[in-house]
Amino acid sequence: IITELRPDNWVNVNGQSRNFTAEIDMPEIDDYVNEHHGVLVYVSFGNRTYEQIPQVYNGVSYSYYTEPGQLVMELQSSDGTSTVSPPGSMTVKIVLIESI
Repeated sequence: IITELRPDNWVNVNGQSRNFTAEIDMPEIDDYVNEHHGVLVYVSFGNRTYEQIPQVYNGVSYSYYTEPGQLVMELQSSDGTSTVSPPGSMTVKIVLIESI
C-alpha cells in the first residue's frame, strides 16, 4: 500500500515541537490483522529510495504503531530535547505480511 504524507498531516503532540504524529487510515488493518499479521513500513523523501522504519534520519527518530483501522506514524527528536519540524512530503510504503 502506497500513500503520501504532507507536512500538514503531522500533529504536534505536546506543543513543544519535540513529538509529532500522523494518522493513516488503514481499513486493511482489522482486529485480526492487527493481532496476527505483520506490518512493515518504509518511507521515501522524494528520491524513490525507501528506508525501513523505525530509524533515525537527520536527528529525527521515525517510528510507527498500528491499531485496528489505522497506522500512526511518529517522529520525535532523537535526543529527546531538541525541537524538530515535520518533514516535507514523503511517500509511505506499507507492507502487510500474513502470519500463519
